Amino acid sequence: MTVLLHAVRIALERACLIHENRLYQEHLEEEVNRRTRELEETTLELKRSEEKYRSIYENLQDVYFESLVDGSICEVSPSVKNFSHYTPEELHSMSLWERYENPLQRKQLIDMLVNSGKVEDFEVYLKDRDGTILPCSVNAVLIRDAKGEPEKICGTIRNISERKHAEEEHQKLLEQLYQAQKMEALGSLTGGIAHDFNNILTVINGHAEIALKKLQKELPIIKDINAILQAGKRAENLTKQLLAFSRKQIHKPRAININEVIMEAKQMLLRIIGEDINVQFHFGKEIPPIQADPVQIEQILMNLVVNARDALNEKKDNHLGKKIIIETEKFYLDSYFTVDHPGSISGMHVLFAVSDNGVGIPYEIRKKIFDPFYTTKEKGKGTGLGLSTVYGIVKQNNGSIYVYSEPEHGTTFKIYWPASEESLIAISQDSISSPSPVSTGNETILLAEDDDDVRAFAKETLKDLGYNVIEAINGKKALELFHSRSTEVNLLLTDLVMPEMNGKDLAANILKINPEIVIIYATGYTDNYLIHGYEWGENVHYIQKPYSSDMLARKIREALDKK
Repeated sequence: MTVLLHAVRIALERACLIHENRLYQEHLEEEVNRRTRELEETTLELKRSEEKYRSIYENLQDVYFESLVDGSICEVSPSVKNFSHYTPEELHSMSLWERYENPLQRKQLIDMLVNSGKVEDFEVYLKDRDGTILPCSVNAVLIRDAKGEPEKICGTIRNISERKHAEEEHQKLLEQLYQAQKMEALGSLTGGIAHDFNNILTVINGHAEIALKKLQKELPIIKDINAILQAGKRAENLTKQLLAFSRKQIHKPRAININEVIMEAKQMLLRIIGEDINVQFHFGKEIPPIQADPVQIEQILMNLVVNARDALNEKKDNHLGKKIIIETEKFYLDSYFTVDHPGSISGMHVLFAVSDNGVGIPYEIRKKIFDPFYTTKEKGKGTGLGLSTVYGIVKQNNGSIYVYSEPEHGTTFKIYWPASEESLIAISQDSISSPSPVSTGNETILLAEDDDDVRAFAKETLKDLGYNVIEAINGKKALELFHSRSTEVNLLLTDLVMPEMNGKDLAANILKINPEIVIIYATGYTDNYLIHGYEWGENVHYIQKPYSSDMLARKIREALDKK
């Protein structure tokens, strides 16, 4: 019996143990399942989070970067492709510091990070693969290691090209406004002075004339009075120039044919110019009448011709000979032109231009040439009122004037004078109708232009039209870029006159590599100036400065389609 009870007890204990094991196993399974579910939920959440931040990372407009302090790039977001020709993979093998145009900016950035641990909106200029300089804004923080030593830089880079361009355009408009206000203020001042001075001259000259009539001609004092009268007459001419600049000159506009006015003034102009200068006249056909005072047109021509003559006489070496070209042309200024050239008005105009192949005008002087009393001539050889008089007359008649010049390559003055209202009836509607939409393209254009503003304007216009643009700041740089990317380039758009290598030499070198490439010269000189100074090939075209975005678009498409 004792043995039986002992066996029963053992059996019961074993049954309890099995039951407890089963309960523990069930509990363990529940715990494993619970933790598995939690792990799966955590993994799913991590995956969602990773996808979320990966999406943000890959679609950033700014460029996220991580680099070591020595500049080695550890990480860069795919958004770098939005404004750079580099891929993220290519950048991984480079140093960020090598991309800085100015090493001083790099040093400033590091110093700021070391001192304060972060930088905000720090402007730098980075170099792209094709040599383009990209203005960028950097926000970054400095990461230190366990010992507190600088280890890594993390941050974002934003392309601020559009912002900088907008700022430059705003600054340009402010400068134009300032210039207009300055000229208006000077005009009011000079007009008031001329008015008062004329009253004084009336008294001086009047009394001198009265004295001459009263005195006997043999008296010695007659010579002195004549000198006073001659000086008074010269002063009268000076006040006329002041009044012309201030736009208060009394003028009698009427409908005139500018070709006839120039022909009537031809002999006078030739006498002023001299026999050693070759003067050419090119009159456009179907020139509409303009409302103008013929005397004022003669004033303009005389001042421009005298300037051209002096510029030619200053040039010591001129293998092409001294040359002045006076020409006229019918020209329609559309809304595209007037937007790009503040101060001009849309509509039919008569363009008349005076060109020379003299010494040219440096950029710094070009900004001041229309200011009254500004002259580069020797003392006693210029009043500084010639071009300011021209400017005043043109503005008084709602016209616009532009100057194009390159040192040692001559100068062209272009005046756009509004056509007379009644003349518009005779002009075909085709010539004044709204321009048809401009065709776009996807070809690659090599743009060579040394003027920063013109280059930025042309690049933006062409990119908006769908073209791929490779830009260069001069002919030498353009040739280097062409050597590395010759198979891509369909057209060369180059300024004709540039430092280091001019447009003509650039085109000649490129044509040796690819004789089929289309070339467009951009120049401020006129058609006739170019015809007599340059030779053109079959695939060579040109566009005159100043050009509008529409004019550029049409010329590019026309040149490419003609090929």
